[in-house]
Amino acid sequence: GDMHAGGNGQDGDLVLADSEGHRRIYLDGQNGSVTLRNASGDDILLIGSSGNIRISRKPDSGPTKEVMRFDANTGALYIGGSGAHGNLIIQNLNREPILAFSSTQGTLAVGGLGNLGTIILRDARGGINLQLDSAGQLTVKGMGRIHVQNPEGKTVVGFQGYVGSVWVGDTGRDGKIYLRDLQGK
Repeated sequence: GDMHAGGNGQDGDLVLADSEGHRRIYLDGQNGSVTLRNASGDDILLIGSSGNIRISRKPDSGPTKEVMRFDANTGALYIGGSGAHGNLIIQNLNREPILAFSSTQGTLAVGGLGNLGTIILRDARGGINLQLDSAGQLTVKGMGRIHVQNPEGKTVVGFQGYVGSVWVGDTGRDGKIYLRDLQGK
């Protein structure tokens, strides 16, 4: 059967409490929000009437700390902060990680465990401008420019695919190209 609360001028709320009467789950019929609390009574999940979502953790001491927030107005998902690293892991059908953003290590890992990893950068029309795949192939389309810069930000190696040119060196630095044999000499 159905359960109805509210109507006819009355606000319909649903409160689920623990055995001691402490509120653990609260559904607010007036504004359409949901609040879940841990055993200590701290709000750990809030779903607001505007669609915003906030998940918090409770450290051993001190107040709860927000670790994930979804902003429904902007569509932005914020993960981490407040003493917790923000890591996002996307898994394949077998629950194996194939895309992982790690704030702990500052890395983006793509592919693995039977899945090829490919990073694609598209232009404003959706065309592929740059593609790096797990086989180690880098494809640059469009103007086909690659610039390798030194620590001072000066381009010291450059490739221009559209004219077929390569340059090595910079003002005050000779460019050198080494060709090695099979023994690395």
